[in-house]
Amino acid sequence: MGCLPAFIGICVVLILICALLFTQSVSLEPVRSSTIQRQPLSGRDYILTGYYTDELDWISDKSSLESGMRHFMQKTGIQPYVWISGNIDGNGTPSDQQFKSWCEEKYDELFEDEAHLFWLFFENGGEYSFWYALGKQSQVLLNDEALNIIHDYFEQYYYSEFNESEMIGRAFSDAADRMMSVTRPWYYPVLIVLLGVAALAALLVFFNKRKKLKVAEKQANADVLNAPIDDLPPRH
Repeated sequence: MGCLPAFIGICVVLILICALLFTQSVSLEPVRSSTIQRQPLSGRDYILTGYYTDELDWISDKSSLESGMRHFMQKTGIQPYVWISGNIDGNGTPSDQQFKSWCEEKYDELFEDEAHLFWLFFENGGEYSFWYALGKQSQVLLNDEALNIIHDYFEQYYYSEFNESEMIGRAFSDAADRMMSVTRPWYYPVLIVLLGVAALAALLVFFNKRKKLKVAEKQANADVLNAPIDDLPPRH
């Protein structure tokens, strides 16, 4: 029973941790899960290029942006390239087809390999959107799910405290980490904590019973030693 207050205290702390984990999981704007284990492209199939074109003068911290994009490249074997613009050939309100055709043309213009990801960050009049073009090798890894993960991180960080350089670099870096592993559900760490609580409870019960048995055994031995000789059972 001496262990009970400590056990209750531990349980309270663990419950608070579980509540914190749950709160954090639902407070963030959702980024969709990665449901498959992806393998990076083997070898170095890309021809190294620059990392961005900035037509809106957003990039004030080149190192933050390029650090995140290099991380993406190291994790996936695909080199990303971001183009920041507010118009497509002078058009501030292009159609979806114009976006797609322009991205494909830019890919062919900029790269001599099939292992790049061309990512257009378009913003005009307070409205923004993302468009992309892929090389044939990049398509092996970057399926719809992976591309949506990148999109989700851009959506999440667009409204964050990060500046534009940090936002883009971090979006690529975190997207790479997520897409290159299978996403554990939010309750996974909570489940681990609860299993830990159960294991701890089992250990406390075990040692408490063991302690009681030792006390009872010690008391029985003491009773035998202190009993009058006439009360002892006869020896045969």
